[in-house]
Amino acid sequence: MALDKATRVQHLFIDYPNIGEVIRPLSLKFAVDDTVTVEDVAVKNNLDVEAVVNDLKDFVEDEHVTNYVNHTKQDLTKTVHDRYIEDLKDELPVLHEYVKKVSKKKLKDENVHHAYDKVKQVLNDYSELLEDTVHPLVVSDKHAEVYNVEVESKEKEIVKGFEKLRDVSNDYNSEPLDADVEFVYDRLERLEQVAVEMIALEQLIRRK
Repeated sequence: MALDKATRVQHLFIDYPNIGEVIRPLSLKFAVDDTVTVEDVAVKNNLDVEAVVNDLKDFVEDEHVTNYVNHTKQDLTKTVHDRYIEDLKDELPVLHEYVKKVSKKKLKDENVHHAYDKVKQVLNDYSELLEDTVHPLVVSDKHAEVYNVEVESKEKEIVKGFEKLRDVSNDYNSEPLDADVEFVYDRLERLEQVAVEMIALEQLIRRK
């Protein structure tokens, strides 16, 4: 894929998910809006556009393309289920206990805990909607698009939830440095990564 300022971030992200390390701290909007370009992200953050383009070029140079764009939508639903939904089923309840403990004993407030609980709920709802209703229709090549409005609404809720988590956690940075808080924040950031990759793949499924 050619990479320039007009490159759509979501399309690039699907080919090279690791660019999330560069893009996610700048903007999560690309996950739910496939018109967002590299230039849009740079301008929003008052960054030099060509510098961001060059940084991304350097980042993807040694990465292997996923080739997800060449997969069928049925194959992609299996990828989403096996790689993301199953992971969320394991991670969300465990992380809940870590967040609850750290919020009470270390952070001394409930902001992160409350923000996480909202993300946890909508991720559960989203996963159930995909697994129980949307994906069976996609696999059967039936009219899954009737659920597009509901799916997209939940995706926007998820992104807003992670934006709130970033806000209350100082972009997942523990200050002053605390090993327990840092451990939880690393898990939260990984959860964000999983959710954004999952949403991007669902957007790709709907475009097919």
